[in-house]
Parts: sequence; C-alpha cells; structure tokens
Amino acid sequence: MPVYTFAIESGGRPKDDIRWTNLPDRGWARKHACLIIQELKQRPEYRDPELKMVVKDGDGEVIDIIPF
Repeated sequence: MPVYTFAIESGGRPKDDIRWTNLPDRGWARKHACLIIQELKQRPEYRDPELKMVVKDGDGEVIDIIPF
C-alpha cells in the first residue's frame, strides 16, 4: 500500500504536525485528511483560518491541498 504524508501549513509555512500513513489510494488519502482536519478543528490552536492540509504521495508529489 502506498504511503501518504499529511502536513499542516499556515500562511505558506509548515507547522510541526506531520503525519504519515499507508492507504490504498488517493481517494482514501483525501478522506483521511478530512477526518484529521475535523479532529484538529476541535482544538483552539487549529482554528486559524489560514490553515490547510497538504497531502503528498510517497514520491513527495502534492496530490491535494485542503483548507480547514
């Protein structure tokens, strides 16, 4: 199964919260990113309107950017 990276950025700067996981395909990676965002939005430090999640495949190619 391919590995995907989920990194959070604000204002073009990466935050220290980076996660990796193996998922079957890009569709599952997007669903996983949305679940992470829903979880993080419950915390006050993740309520910045500039936050976005950058999803990359195992080759480092950006496959999706999802705003919070």
